[in-house]
Amino acid sequence: MFVEQTLERALGLVDFAVEGELGQAAVAVAVAERQRGSAGASAGAGLAILIPLSLGAAAAWFIAVSTPEVAGRLQAAGTLGSWTFEADDCDSGQLEGFAGVTLKSSKAGGRVIRLVKDPVRGTLIVVASPGAPNHIISPETCPGLQLNVQHGNTNINEVWTQDGNVSLRCPELSGSVRFEGCH
Repeated sequence: MFVEQTLERALGLVDFAVEGELGQAAVAVAVAERQRGSAGASAGAGLAILIPLSLGAAAAWFIAVSTPEVAGRLQAAGTLGSWTFEADDCDSGQLEGFAGVTLKSSKAGGRVIRLVKDPVRGTLIVVASPGAPNHIISPETCPGLQLNVQHGNTNINEVWTQDGNVSLRCPELSGSVRFEGCH
């Protein structure tokens, strides 16, 4: 009863007596409270504003935390053709079953670049272009390949975020990209 009455006062709710609820004394008290008005009505109005604002702030914070930051550019030449890849999004490789990240570009027409930390073959860069076989770059074919990928400190839907950077000075692909919060 205490919890019920406290909630009613805080939210500005009026308790209506139900016949046979607690006897005539309780009915008389409820009727008197209803006639007097509830002191919690203004608090209820405040909560009606505060709760949606709090939920909106929580949603904005989640969106800000879960949005990856990606910056950098890779330039292709030689066997890959001539194109520029401006990375602006990324996904954790965990989604596709590998350690590393998939870099994306809204201007690349479906082309993605996977930065892979393979336990057997080591560091690999996989260039996947629509309608073409995957092109694999390894440290053997590109001594100027430097890849740093590590788990971030956030887990979103059982997927760990990935942070790091890649730097390439290869005949077919060169440039650098920094990424943070890929999930």
